[in-house]
Amino acid sequence: MKTLHGNKKTAYIRARALRLLFAACVFFLGIFPAAAQSEVVAILEYCDYPDQVHITDSEGFLVRQIYFGLDLGKGDSIRTENTAAEIRLAHDGSIIRIAPHTSFRINSLEGSHGDTDNNFSLLSGKLMGIATVQTQGKFLVSTPAGLCEASGASFAVSAEADILDAVAVKEGSVAFTRNPGGETIIIGAGLAADALMRDFRPEVWPEEKIETIFYDLDFVMLDPGAVPKKPEISEIDSIQVPVVEIPPAPPPEEGSSDPVKDFFYFLKDHFSVSAELGTMTIQKKSYAKIALSPLLAVGDFRMALYLPLIFSGDFMAQDDRYKPAGNDEWDFGRNGDQSRHRDAARKDFLRDLALKLYFIEYGRPGDTFFINAGNLRDLSIGHGSLMYKYANDTDFPTLRRVGLHTGVDTPIGGFEAMSADLAEADIAAGRLYLKPIPSVPFAIGVSAAVDKHPVFAASDSVKSSFPLPSGEDPDAIDPMFLGFALDTDLRIVKDDFLSLTLFADASTLVPYLRHEYSGASPFFRTRGALLDSYYDDSFPGKFRNYGLSGGVFGNIDVFDYRLEYRQYRGIFRPGFFGPNYDHLRARRVWEALNYIADPDSSDYDRRTIALYGEAGFTISDKLRFNAGYLYPGEKDGKAIDGSDNDYFELRFSLDKGFVPLAFLDRFSLSLSYTREIFAPLVRDLVRKRHAEFVDAYTVFKAEASYSVTDSVDIALSAATAADRDAQGYIVYDADFNPEWSYAFALETRIRF
Repeated sequence: MKTLHGNKKTAYIRARALRLLFAACVFFLGIFPAAAQSEVVAILEYCDYPDQVHITDSEGFLVRQIYFGLDLGKGDSIRTENTAAEIRLAHDGSIIRIAPHTSFRINSLEGSHGDTDNNFSLLSGKLMGIATVQTQGKFLVSTPAGLCEASGASFAVSAEADILDAVAVKEGSVAFTRNPGGETIIIGAGLAADALMRDFRPEVWPEEKIETIFYDLDFVMLDPGAVPKKPEISEIDSIQVPVVEIPPAPPPEEGSSDPVKDFFYFLKDHFSVSAELGTMTIQKKSYAKIALSPLLAVGDFRMALYLPLIFSGDFMAQDDRYKPAGNDEWDFGRNGDQSRHRDAARKDFLRDLALKLYFIEYGRPGDTFFINAGNLRDLSIGHGSLMYKYANDTDFPTLRRVGLHTGVDTPIGGFEAMSADLAEADIAAGRLYLKPIPSVPFAIGVSAAVDKHPVFAASDSVKSSFPLPSGEDPDAIDPMFLGFALDTDLRIVKDDFLSLTLFADASTLVPYLRHEYSGASPFFRTRGALLDSYYDDSFPGKFRNYGLSGGVFGNIDVFDYRLEYRQYRGIFRPGFFGPNYDHLRARRVWEALNYIADPDSSDYDRRTIALYGEAGFTISDKLRFNAGYLYPGEKDGKAIDGSDNDYFELRFSLDKGFVPLAFLDRFSLSLSYTREIFAPLVRDLVRKRHAEFVDAYTVFKAEASYSVTDSVDIALSAATAADRDAQGYIVYDADFNPEWSYAFALETRIRF
């Protein structure tokens, strides 16, 4: 037994030793080839923003960590967004700068895996190459329409599908072969050629065109002077390709230019078109959708048109077109009897024309000057005491309006102004502010907001439910909401890591009656601005219809925050013109008429004390998260009772390129959820009862998008939208809550 046991032990030790020896052999056999090839790599030496460089290895996996000094090998692909990248070939010292918005691939590296050439592909975008003298293999860059071979040359390559496929040379010479056909030309220093041009020959291009090719291709980290220079011309024989000798074209005369070509290159650089093809479901009815969006972008200025065609049957039949809010935006005032209603026809023409504008943008809030026309989202005037995160696109794409937001900011003060709808101009707001002490970051401002015709948002059947005396006409009363605010703020700290600003606001809402209203309380006037609606003369010191707020906002690194105390009374609430205001306009009129009739009602004669908190963060401009909550309490004497009039918001967006996985890299997601009267939902969830996550006081939008290619996306979206009747009026229930339904869209988005 001992012998047997000893034999087993010896066999075990021998087997273990053999396994260790085998593992060691495998290890060293793997290490030696890797070590032998470790120098045959391209090295990522620099990029402006590593998070905007996406590298996929030869097996299709996304490289998770991008850093300077990263080794790149055969089969690796690089895609840049708003950043440039610089790489160096370790074995011969050649360098390449890859421009922003470029797709680039390493096909082979000389001496790696038996390859004899340095071969690269420029799929789209631009690059700058400085190639050392090639003694054995070749330095090749292929484009969709050609192939260039360089040795001891400094050159740029630009490739844009069906627009430009060009090579421009600074030093040395490059052989450029056009595909198909194999015609090859030699491009010398100072010359350029485009493989897409009918006359394929080296030319002296205009200076502005050359500057466009070489724009953003100057090396930042790598030194072009460190690349081995080419020898004397008599020694060059490295380019072994058939050559068609074509003399270069003579340089253009001074001041000469080709307006057609100049216009073509201007459009190429500044103009693009996108298309949306898909289906929409609105109020449980399906429509087909085709929309074109031409875009012009010059510097900080951007303008786009929106040309939609939404129909349920025959897109040429007027009756089959989708008519948001009862308006056919393609009739341009031709509907109806124009001879009797010329003013209405003219107004309809201007509205339909304005709806073709998608947006105009120049700058952003905080710049010396900015303007934004089109869809307005999350728009706050000042600190938001009157207008906070207002949106005129609550029902988009079910209903679209073209609004305006503009402003000026200078060291001594400025202003901002908005209009929710340029065609109607019913809802508008503005703020004027001064910075009285130049050396102190202190500002004081005054704001105003108005809804000139809130009753026009209600249909006749809804108006008949207003609390009016017998025979009173709500259209004749035509109430208006006027809001005024005074605000101050003082910036305590502001640097790259931390900012902190203190603010305080006082605001009020004044109903305005254009005509006599016999149902008004004896406390109030029966016509005009009800200034007495915010001060009770019978009780000195008792203010009505006011709001006070104050707090702090700022950021800590990537985290934003806002903490605010609020106190308000009557029908006013801070942020009166909020995200869901357009859906609730008729309800606000109903509340105002009730308040004017009986201001001492317990529904309005109460003071609310609330805390509002908001926080969020942004990472790499690709991941954004924000959440906020208003907790109110109604004060009765010394006691404060909880209230259901709270508010909750949640916003989240994830852009393409943030998740370092091959599939998710092309995926984007956005979600927005805002809701008033949020507490009942929480109670239902706690009590495990049926909970309505979306109701009449909710604005919900979500969209998921996937990039099939760099120019084609597939998007699925869902959003809440108020139900409307045939004339475009919002449908309300008996309690003046707006009826609503989901709107869905499945689209293919193409960029040209």
